[in-house]
Amino acid sequence: MRAEVNSLSNTQIATIEQVGSDIVKIKVLDGIDPNNAVEDLCILFEKIFKAGYNQILFDMQNVQFPNGSFIAMLIENTHKARRFGGDVQIIHLSEMARNHLAIFTPLTYLTIGMEAVSRWDLVSEFHTSTLAEYEDFEKGDSKTIDVDAVVDSLNVITHFVTVLAQKAGLKQVDLSKLKIAVYEVCMNIIEHGYMFEPDHSIHVQALWKDHRFEVNIIDHGKPFDFYNEDGYNVEEAVEEKRNSGFGLYIIKRSVDEVKYKSDPEKGNRLTLIKYIEE
Repeated sequence: MRAEVNSLSNTQIATIEQVGSDIVKIKVLDGIDPNNAVEDLCILFEKIFKAGYNQILFDMQNVQFPNGSFIAMLIENTHKARRFGGDVQIIHLSEMARNHLAIFTPLTYLTIGMEAVSRWDLVSEFHTSTLAEYEDFEKGDSKTIDVDAVVDSLNVITHFVTVLAQKAGLKQVDLSKLKIAVYEVCMNIIEHGYMFEPDHSIHVQALWKDHRFEVNIIDHGKPFDFYNEDGYNVEEAVEEKRNSGFGLYIIKRSVDEVKYKSDPEKGNRLTLIKYIEE
């Protein structure tokens, strides 16, 4: 016997609404920081499952910047719903939130015991073949790739950079941050520089310089006013549900240095620098 949804709706973090006879919709309340409400949301999901509902719509309208813990919570409860023969479907997903989901990997959430796992064991099977190709990458070297400026190239670019950065000695947490920054830069080029138009390319150069790892990303799309993006207020952006500028905010917080230069002939060059800890 299913409990009435009204009996579950006494919560300060989300609204619960019955949609049809079998589906429940959860929507995080406006003004709530969803990343700080993960534990409460897990409890809410558990109550819904115990009440006999396993078909759930999760409304992401008020969730713009999900972190690793929030995404892991969604995955965990989707798994539970499917075990019960149901599912969790995400609705009203913004482009920014979609990007956060796309760049989530287990290594951005899980804690890896480095004494038990070698650096090479952290690399996926795809990475392993790439590592073999760049086995000769040493301090003072640089490697480059040119790829089509399409969304399908994002994994190729981030794999290329993270494999070489790992070879240079970046720690796992810094690899994850660098991957996020590279993804944001290239997604911005594809979306805003080239406006998703085909037949364009992105040139990526990775350099190992003494105690730093440098990534140069070059395109010939529409440049942007890099230096007018300073002073971004993330709290105001969340309150106003404004996505513009957040990508650069993420990039600057993910690396140690960012440089940008636009040239009509040579193209737009954005440089990301991560320091290598000894």
